[in-house]
Amino acid sequence: MASAQPDGDARVELWPAKSLLVLAVAIGLLLIGIGAAVLSGLLPAARGAAGERWLGAFVVVFGAGTLAGFAPMLLRPQPIVVADACGLHHLPRFGRGASYAWDQIAAVGAVRLGKHHGLGLWMKDRAAVDAGRPAWRRPLQRLQAAFGGADRKLAVMNGRTAIAAFCSELAARHRVEVR
Repeated sequence: MASAQPDGDARVELWPAKSLLVLAVAIGLLLIGIGAAVLSGLLPAARGAAGERWLGAFVVVFGAGTLAGFAPMLLRPQPIVVADACGLHHLPRFGRGASYAWDQIAAVGAVRLGKHHGLGLWMKDRAAVDAGRPAWRRPLQRLQAAFGGADRKLAVMNGRTAIAAFCSELAARHRVEVR
């Protein structure tokens, strides 16, 4: 959800969708339950089979990792992308974030990331963007740019509608093009 600060500041925030976070936490809990049932022998096929016990342990660990990753995001929410007078700041919970000055950004828009949507950034100087990438990835980026793809894609855990609303708010406040 995009929201502006009430004090007149030109700050715009994009928050992760609560429904996606609740779904991820529910999946983590379900995986822990299924893995625990396999480990405890409640399922008839798992009694005494070492292979199924290893699978049960893997499912429990994967479910616990999912729960540990998404539960803090649900309990203590924070914006994933913040736009202010200085630029656009990507603040993911995992990995490293990035900041982009407004004079670097030509356009913003919703893009596909597999089956999901993300925030796409089209930069003014594509050569500078390509210079910071590994050599093996540059030809792929040039091919993607030839088809009009975004220079940067940010995973934001939100739907296309919320990303489009965020982009239109950016266009109104910070004079960037929306694609």
